[in-house]
Amino acid sequence: YGGKVLPAYFHACCGGHTENASELWGASPEPLKGVKSSWCRWTPYFRWRVKVPTKQLIEKLNARGYYFKRIDDIRTGPRNASNRVEYVRVRSSDKWFEIPAKEFMTAVGRKTLKSANFRVKKYPFFYLFSGYGWGHGVGMCQWGAFSLGLRWWSEKKILKHFYPGAEIENVDRVLQGD
Repeated sequence: YGGKVLPAYFHACCGGHTENASELWGASPEPLKGVKSSWCRWTPYFRWRVKVPTKQLIEKLNARGYYFKRIDDIRTGPRNASNRVEYVRVRSSDKWFEIPAKEFMTAVGRKTLKSANFRVKKYPFFYLFSGYGWGHGVGMCQWGAFSLGLRWWSEKKILKHFYPGAEIENVDRVLQGD
């Protein structure tokens, strides 16, 4: 892209829309802005649900330096263009704390909270998280690409879908500056 090698990020399953790279890593080139893609909706990772005991949430958040004695409620904050949560609000002892979604997911566990496109519901002794996709969501959705391949899309057409505006070039020519 722009005569340079594009960092062609990829992830397991986008959950319906890839993520804008700038949401995670700052400025991003046009091909990493995020695209709508429902081709992964039939896969085992498109939709997920997980129960997390409140006690376990407290332990995991405390291990990351948040130090909650109790958790009274958890709510998701605003969502970005790809429907991923920007931050999570945790109420403890009548105070609300905002935790960036990336940090919250890391604390709880990325295998538990598979993407930032999730909702949360409170139950007496646990929280139910339900969401879409698996991974950071930037670049190519691997399950979506697989699905498009099954529909006889060429590799070039698949790459153009997930990295719009990028060109496919000979890497030796790009690296030599020709």
